[in-house]
Amino acid sequence: HYSSAYDLAVITREGMRYHLFREVVATREKYLPWPGHPWQRALINKNRLLSRYQGATGVKTGYTRQAGNCLVGAAQRGNLRLIAVVLNSPQVYEDTEKLLDYGFQNYQAVILQKREQAGSRLPVRKGERRFVKVAPQQDVIVAVNPEEKKHLSYRIELVRNVEAPVKKGEVLGTGRILLRGKEIGSVELLAEESVSLKPPLWQVICSWLWSLFLKIIG
Repeated sequence: HYSSAYDLAVITREGMRYHLFREVVATREKYLPWPGHPWQRALINKNRLLSRYQGATGVKTGYTRQAGNCLVGAAQRGNLRLIAVVLNSPQVYEDTEKLLDYGFQNYQAVILQKREQAGSRLPVRKGERRFVKVAPQQDVIVAVNPEEKKHLSYRIELVRNVEAPVKKGEVLGTGRILLRGKEIGSVELLAEESVSLKPPLWQVICSWLWSLFLKIIG
């Protein structure tokens, strides 16, 4: 099997969504207890990018006879997080740093939707609540150059005719990222809370009569 630089970048992008993955690939060294010995075991990360590049956050070195020296690097400055992949290079660190430098010098992070400020609401039929809030799982941020920024847009599409019950985290919409009218990415918009099914009228009446009866005999 084989993987291209683009394949590795896509895999890394997905991995960097998860806190544990980010924590592991950014760790320079880790000491573990060694039962039966008076000393600890040391795990040393061989990715020298972590110590030599400002804002480096990972990710992985590699080598095979066919692919040569390889490095998947990542770095973050402010809201801008970049991934660079270098394959079959005798100077993987220098080449990775040049790619990251180019990215930070020419691209900027644009926040299209902040999670805590997401105000979309959907009407819910047959629910105990009339509306449910929807929001992305995290801030929607895209890296673009100044020229691309002029042609960047974001479109929210919400599910129609939502009916209870609704579970928290249920996908109720999509945020589409457009560049010059062409979709370049998307995010799921999730229910911020659960909405239970509203009980039928007869059940409400019976519950009210029962509570009234208890008060009378109480």
